[in-house]
Amino acid sequence: YQERFNGGRPFVLGGYSQGADIALELLKEMPERIVSRMVATYLLGWKVTRETLEEYPNVRPARGADDVGVTICFNSVHTPADAFHAVSDGNAVAINPVNWRTDSTPAVMHDSLTVHLDPASKLLIVEGYDKVDYDTSFFNEGCYHTFEIRWYSDFLRENIERRTKAWLEENGAEDSGDRVIPAAAPRVAREDALEGEPAALEEAVFLNRLDAVVGAGGSVAATFPEIG
Repeated sequence: YQERFNGGRPFVLGGYSQGADIALELLKEMPERIVSRMVATYLLGWKVTRETLEEYPNVRPARGADDVGVTICFNSVHTPADAFHAVSDGNAVAINPVNWRTDSTPAVMHDSLTVHLDPASKLLIVEGYDKVDYDTSFFNEGCYHTFEIRWYSDFLRENIERRTKAWLEENGAEDSGDRVIPAAAPRVAREDALEGEPAALEEAVFLNRLDAVVGAGGSVAATFPEIG
């Protein structure tokens, strides 16, 4: 993707569940020339351990709504006891995607749910959800792993755009309107990039103004359709 399609543009790396694990592995080994163009990495429903932070400098926790080159990570539950251990045990990175705080300040989501971060467990505590039609056949009741994209899609969409604008400002780049293109980087010609390739392989796109490399877990679509 970087060699054939990206053309030197900034990008977002993201994944959900097992796909987030794949995205994290990519981030760990990413060379600096590519990291420098990364707007952010979104790891939804996965963990980043303290050991990972110490060993891999590319993995830097997000501290707010518009820092760039950072990693966003969260897991949603009703109580810490409801956590699905495979995706959250040992997690050292968490941020509330509703208010983009790393403390316990609560935020209201969709008019009826309250979300706050538990700093001790690094879990998002969601209150006010009734469990009608909620499938608990695999996860613990009160583990909201399957809702990570559905609940936060609007907040993620807005945040991706906000961080992209911050990246552009920090790097003196310009917005072409339908693509984000660094001012100093030549664009790969569309016809050259796609020669002999199916159109479906052109690019993975989160927003119509942002290139993205996306990992997906389970049956979740690789392009996060809820996000756009």
